[in-house]
Amino acid sequence: MSNIGNKNSKTANTLLTYFIFFFVLINFSNAEKLLSSEHLLFSFNFKDSLNYYAVEYFIDGKIYELVEDYTSALTMYKKALQYDDAPEIYYAISLVYMKIGKYRESLTEVNKAIIKGGEKTNYLIHKANLYIYLKDIPNAIKIYESILEKEPENTNIQYSLARLYEEQNNKQKAVELYEMITDQYGFDINVLNRLYDIYLNTKNFVQASRILEYILKLDPNDISTNLRLGALYRMTGEFQKSLTVYENLFRINPNDKSIQTELIKLYFLNNYVEKGFQLLAESTNKKELNYDEKLQVGEIYYNLISQGKEYLYISKNIFLYLVTNFINDSNTINKWKPYYYLGTISIAEKDVNYYKYFEETIEIAEEGNINIPDPYSLVAFSFYDEKKYEEAKTITEKGLRLFPDDFRLNFLYGLIYQREGNNEKAVEYFEIALKKEPENISLLSTLALTYNTLGRYQESEEIYEKALQISPDDALILNNYAYNLAVRGVKLDKALVMAKKALSKDAKNPNFLDTMGWIYYKLKEYDLALDYILKSIAINAGSAVVQEHLGDVYFALKDKINALKHWKIALELNPKNKNLEEKINSLNK
Repeated sequence: MSNIGNKNSKTANTLLTYFIFFFVLINFSNAEKLLSSEHLLFSFNFKDSLNYYAVEYFIDGKIYELVEDYTSALTMYKKALQYDDAPEIYYAISLVYMKIGKYRESLTEVNKAIIKGGEKTNYLIHKANLYIYLKDIPNAIKIYESILEKEPENTNIQYSLARLYEEQNNKQKAVELYEMITDQYGFDINVLNRLYDIYLNTKNFVQASRILEYILKLDPNDISTNLRLGALYRMTGEFQKSLTVYENLFRINPNDKSIQTELIKLYFLNNYVEKGFQLLAESTNKKELNYDEKLQVGEIYYNLISQGKEYLYISKNIFLYLVTNFINDSNTINKWKPYYYLGTISIAEKDVNYYKYFEETIEIAEEGNINIPDPYSLVAFSFYDEKKYEEAKTITEKGLRLFPDDFRLNFLYGLIYQREGNNEKAVEYFEIALKKEPENISLLSTLALTYNTLGRYQESEEIYEKALQISPDDALILNNYAYNLAVRGVKLDKALVMAKKALSKDAKNPNFLDTMGWIYYKLKEYDLALDYILKSIAINAGSAVVQEHLGDVYFALKDKINALKHWKIALELNPKNKNLEEKINSLNK
């Protein structure tokens, strides 16, 4: 370096200008890279009086930095500092340290730049970025917040700060900033995408829909965005808006089967049932669908009700359409079905009109001489499930007069008699049903239990054994068989094996736990009995039987206080238990 001495700022800046011009001439592509970088030489606003040597070393440092020789760049910058401690030099050193991953050293240097040159925005942004690299997000946020106070309309700062808020899971503050950017500067796809993700992840589907509407203004025919918007409208119950979206998608993509299927569903959902059937017919190359085909469509959606409430609405609309538009159609034996389905849907909606639909179901069955038991058995079971036992009995009797050998009607009639306490009569109908379906596990379990209640123990065990031959791992059969043996105090070793197997299938079933405890009680292993019955009580404290069992175990353990306590609880749950009342009175004497 020549020994020129100090020059004024004009000389230094002139030399700097010549350097840039010369560099452009010899290497345009590299100069372009230099000029486009965030630390462009002209971006450093040197003070009015800068040491000439400092400028020369600074330029050398920039050249080395440009060719990614960061060690030499640092050497030159530090030599520049020997002649002048301008904040721009500290800042340049900080930038190099950041590039080589020395974030702590970089932070030290930018702090010096801030002390010397003040809180310039580029210094503060660089410092905030260093905190981000150091995973100190709270301090990065503080810096961006301080910048935003001075520059409240700086979009880049707003966006960067919003992203940091997201990092800290402060979704609300992030949303406020993104919404502010949108209000002030219009639609930016990156900002809108951030808003959409936040609203979607926080399950704010209404706001997520609004943002997708904004995104579509930028690209109305974007299929992905339309699909997302249509789905969100459905989730928020805005079915008409969802339909509009899918009609537009179908116009754009008439051969897309998935869009067509969704559009058909939305026609049904919005009660444009005829349109839905027409489009469905076209999709299957038919002029139109007949009654039974339309009924089958309704049944498909009906069977999906457990997957979402919208399927209930769809099937309801279809069945209402069928009973309204095909009221005089006598060309099908399935005319009763929509009325039955509407009855069950009304039950699901807690609508008392289910009575009306079930009555019409039976009327149509009787008037149409429909030679199948289904209308009677299905309606009767529905009444039974709703605890309308008299209605269930009446319909069952009607059905049995027409179909005396039907399995379901006989099984249900047995259940009705069993509930009334007439177990002898119940067995009569269970046995008729058994002739029709001798391997029906549900029936075998019920019949075995009823035989046991009647004291017909050998027959009970035979039915249990038959059931286990058919389904050896059925936990309910295993448990009930084991419990029946335990209550009688016989074959306890066998009962224990079955109870353990049942528990291995369902370890938290309170009934299974009680069975295990009661077997141990009968085996006089009271500590084990107590352990299992306490587990059962912890899950289901409202069982009078289990509370009584617990009292019995405590009594066997000579803990009369707890025995009395749980017997009293059991009696409160079942005041008609005279045997329990006698036990309490005996203990109180």
